[in-house]
Amino acid sequence: MAHSHFRLVSNAGAAARVLVAAGEPEYVFRAARDLVSDVERITGVRPALVRGDAPAPGDVFVATSPRGAWEACDVAVDAGGVLRIAGSDPRGTMFGVYAFLDEILGVDPLAFWNDAPYPRAESLVLDATALHAGSPAFRFRGWFLNDEDLLTGWHDGGGRRDIDYPFYGTVIAEDVAERVAEALVRCRMNLAIPASFVNLLNPPEARLAEIFAARGVFLTQHHVEPLGTSAFTFQAYWKARGRDVPFSWTSHPREVEEVWRATARAWARFPNVIWQLGLRGVADRPMWSADATAPVSDADRAAVISAAMERQMAILDEIGVPREGRIATVTLWGEGAVCYGRGLLRVPEGAIVIVSDNGPGWQWPGNCRPAARATAKPRGVYYHHAIFDAGPHLASLVPPARTAAMLEEVRAAGAADYALLNVANVREFARGLDASARVLREGAAFDAAAWEKRWLAPTGSPCPTTARYRHPHRLDQRDSHLSHHSPPLH
Repeated sequence: MAHSHFRLVSNAGAAARVLVAAGEPEYVFRAARDLVSDVERITGVRPALVRGDAPAPGDVFVATSPRGAWEACDVAVDAGGVLRIAGSDPRGTMFGVYAFLDEILGVDPLAFWNDAPYPRAESLVLDATALHAGSPAFRFRGWFLNDEDLLTGWHDGGGRRDIDYPFYGTVIAEDVAERVAEALVRCRMNLAIPASFVNLLNPPEARLAEIFAARGVFLTQHHVEPLGTSAFTFQAYWKARGRDVPFSWTSHPREVEEVWRATARAWARFPNVIWQLGLRGVADRPMWSADATAPVSDADRAAVISAAMERQMAILDEIGVPREGRIATVTLWGEGAVCYGRGLLRVPEGAIVIVSDNGPGWQWPGNCRPAARATAKPRGVYYHHAIFDAGPHLASLVPPARTAAMLEEVRAAGAADYALLNVANVREFARGLDASARVLREGAAFDAAAWEKRWLAPTGSPCPTTARYRHPHRLDQRDSHLSHHSPPLH
């Protein structure tokens, strides 16, 4: 018979040992380290954290139990008195740790970004501890840090970027990126674009990718960065070589492909990459907006984009990225949606077709409704919690219930292979991100009204931008060298 309770921290100040199985990857160990840190914040007592494969009664044992499911997890006290956190795969194990912290200990996954304190208790005796989470409703679930000017302006030290575009000359500081990556996995998301126009040939930007990769998540590129090359990366590459080359695959294919190859190699050193395919112009505009040599008709333009995607797949072959297991996406934004809707765009075999919302996040445009994309191809969505030029950037304007309804439409239409959320600077959208993370995991089981009630309940605040899901409080300065109190945002 399983034990009915588990003593994590006793009144006498004794704490359970947290044992991580020896073969678990480092990101699972980091999650366990977050667990012991959270327990210390709650009780003032820090459990011992060790690696090993022989748990004793009273231990917390974190270990993967492979069973063929994607990122599923179980948390329960076994008959021997061991609290077992077991995932169906290593990411499932990591997410099991964060599910335990969120759903059993009541730690807000976005505590840092909400300035939320931890619950306080002298002891932690957990009654009837059991939790099961099956595979999430959406397979890939990610954040895109876009127009991240508040993150870079708030806390410096991330380094410089060679980019001719306002507000983008600074890289997110490493300690800020660490906090974002931690929040991402605490929300049980498994995919990230760590900044706008990422150039991994620039060491400070490559460091951003390393920070997210260390958390065990997939890395991907924005639709303006096929194989990791934006127009700005292309320009910086040739500037460093003393050449001023037009960013045009139609007139300078060798130069463009050289940069595609260079950036693809930089990305390929990471273990989990989802490759973006496509062809766009400068600053997220159509390729022909700054290329006089581009074709004029939609059919000819679509043919060029289609050929570019095939060439990008061939480059991945050339640099040794195996076809088996390769994951690629084609995002239908702007002209891509028009060309695909008219049957003009050839999507490479196996690539995930991504449709986009209308920008401000209120609806799926007519030519991009997930249900209208019934196809044998894998499908997903790109959804804006934030957009700079045509909607919210500094405030969460779309109600979580509306977002939930839109994402449920996607799931019901069978397009739940992928969901990427544009989250800007994170903090301004924490309420929506909490809800969206739960929708992407729970699917139709998500109850928007109950979630809203829980979010508002702790403070009774009528203001949704400051109300809390759980435990409203302020993070102590001792919890980190970085907090929202020093230095200020500006």
